[in-house]
Amino acid sequence: MCAADRAPSAIRLTTGYLPRWRIACNKIGKDESGKGNIEFTNVSSDRVYGVVYEISPSDQRILDEAESLGVGYDAVNFTITTPSGDMRAMTYVARLKDDALRPFAWYRALLIGGAIENQLPRDYIDCLRQIKPCEDPDQQRHARFMRLLAG
Repeated sequence: MCAADRAPSAIRLTTGYLPRWRIACNKIGKDESGKGNIEFTNVSSDRVYGVVYEISPSDQRILDEAESLGVGYDAVNFTITTPSGDMRAMTYVARLKDDALRPFAWYRALLIGGAIENQLPRDYIDCLRQIKPCEDPDQQRHARFMRLLAG
């Protein structure tokens, strides 16, 4: 899922994974929930899966601003493994983390929905399901996102 308001030029290229990294929802954000992040583990069985998009330079600037590049996240280039072989790709890695944070339930549902939609491996989807969420105190926001996710 790529937000059309942030990167309308996005073209889905492929899926891939980054070995020896894991998904975490421990990025400090503007509220009391954890946002998406990846962390290096050096554990050979760990993998973070995702979707690779190509976007225009102007959308890249908008996305960098939306993701608080240089404040909330750093942009890091990696070599990822795809069905067609290795390729270079950029992703955001959190600067400020708190392992006590948990994502809102709708945020976790968004991660799971994107993984299912993009046919990421079942064991990775199961890993996402094991992330313990917290309740969003903004019940209107929670209801809005859950309606969107329900289709």
